[in-house]
Formats: sequence, C-alpha cells, structure tokens
Amino acid sequence: MTFLVGAIVTLTTYPIIIYISRTNHKDSEERPHSQIEPSVIEAPDVDKNQRQILTWSLAAVAFYGLISGVVWNMFPVYSVIIGFSKTVTGLFSTIANVMSILLFLVIGRLSERLTKLKLCILGAAFCVAVIIVPLTKDFIPIAFSIAMVGLGTAIIVPTSRAAVLELSSAKRGSYIGIYESIATGGMSAGSFLGGALAGYVALEAPYYFSAIMAVAVILLLTYFVRRRSGGNQHANESQTHANRRTN
Repeated sequence: MTFLVGAIVTLTTYPIIIYISRTNHKDSEERPHSQIEPSVIEAPDVDKNQRQILTWSLAAVAFYGLISGVVWNMFPVYSVIIGFSKTVTGLFSTIANVMSILLFLVIGRLSERLTKLKLCILGAAFCVAVIIVPLTKDFIPIAFSIAMVGLGTAIIVPTSRAAVLELSSAKRGSYIGIYESIATGGMSAGSFLGGALAGYVALEAPYYFSAIMAVAVILLLTYFVRRRSGGNQHANESQTHANRRTN
C-alpha cells in the first residue's frame, strides 16, 4: 500500500514539475536580450545542442532512479529469503555505499577527460552486473554485483548532476529542483515496480528487469552520442568548406 501511495504522489507531481519548467522557459523567451545574463545568450546551434545534452542527462538520472528503486526495494528481503543473515544483508548495502564513496573522490577528474554522457554509459554498464544477483546464492558473486552497482551509482549521479549544473546556466536553481524531483520520482516509481514484480511475477524478476533497463540506457545514450558526434563532424566539414570559399 505504501508503494502505491508513493507512485500516486509521484505521478501527481510530474505535471507540476513540467508546468514550472515550461513557465521558466517561456519567461526567458519573453524577456529582452538586454535583460538576460550574458552567459545565457549563445548561438542557436550551441543552445540546441546543450538542451539535447541536458535532456538526455535528466533522462539518464530518471532511468537510474527507476533502476535503483527496483533493485534496492526488495534486496534486503531477497537476501534473507535466499539464506543470508541480517548482518550479511546489511554488509551488502555497506559494500555498495563504500564503493560509491571511493569513486566519488575521483569521478570529478574522470569527468574532465571523458564527456559526461559517455560516463553515464559507463555507469549504466556497471549496473548491468545486477543480473548476477538472481543467478547465484553465493556471497562473493552477489557482493561483486552489488559493488558494481555501487560504482555505477557513483558515476551516474554526480555526472548527470554536473551536466545539469553546467548546461542550465543562470537557471541552475530551477533545473536542480527538476533534477532532484525526477531522480526521486524515478526511485519512488521503481520501489513500487520492484515490489510488484517480486510479488506478482517472481522474486528474481526485479533484477532481470533492472539489467534490461540498464542495457536500454546504454543503447539509447550510445545512439545519441554517436548521432551527436556525426552531426558535429558534418558541421565542422561545412565550416571548413565555407572558410575555403571565403579565402
């Protein structure tokens, strides 16, 4: 019942979030350029490119929130049912958190070398390891799987948040609010979905579902990155030809 209430509350808040987002965007379009901060006024193609990256970053954290909610909702129950003690069950969560903490310390440097969407792809790849959980009842494989999910968490969450901070320009407060709402909404929906899958399908179903969702995130983000790279290459070639004609 708690999961159902959470899902209903989440769904009712999304129209409010979308309305606020559209209102902010409309206000910025109605203001004269002289009243807009210099950092907001950019070339149309660059602005469009940034909006696409921002959208995909928010989509990535929404997918992650859903996956995280599905995985962690039923894991303590699942761990006890397959034979692990309550102490070991708590240890699994500690392993995931420790791995996240360790990677949080270095993720900033890594984000300076790789694009943030590529880092989100890497984080989703780590989350695919959750497929190991329903395939074994041994401590080491499950601990490894949980550790990989912790690494994925440490990559996706700060990376997508940093992308929102960098691309939202003068509206950081509004977009961070949207970011947090999407992340929390995804986790709330994931918690309900995880409980429903475990209750009506199978106890192992949430982990298979999460692995499939992680693969879907990888494919979608990879498609966007390649499409964006191809578009940038075409734009550079066009600019080169234009410069040659000018010269």
